[in-house]
Amino acid sequence: LADKCKPGDDVNITGVVTRRWKPFAKDARPDVEMVLKANHVGLKNEDKAAMVLTEDLMAKFRTFWAGNQHQDLRARDHIVKSFCPGLSG
Repeated sequence: LADKCKPGDDVNITGVVTRRWKPFAKDARPDVEMVLKANHVGLKNEDKAAMVLTEDLMAKFRTFWAGNQHQDLRARDHIVKSFCPGLSG
């Protein structure tokens, strides 16, 4: 996987998500973290040209933020919830 990409590249990473237990300590709560063991990295730089911002999309973007200009965090939460509900709680 080394030397497949450089800083700034858009990539797709395929792998296996596993748990990794941190070392146990006496009188401390056990801690676990999620890790991704990557087995493939694919470049997506050529896909950037496929993303086109139309005037209609830009108008929707401006309208959304104009309606939420004093509620930045609420607007951000709405955006996150729309495509990643598990992160928004």
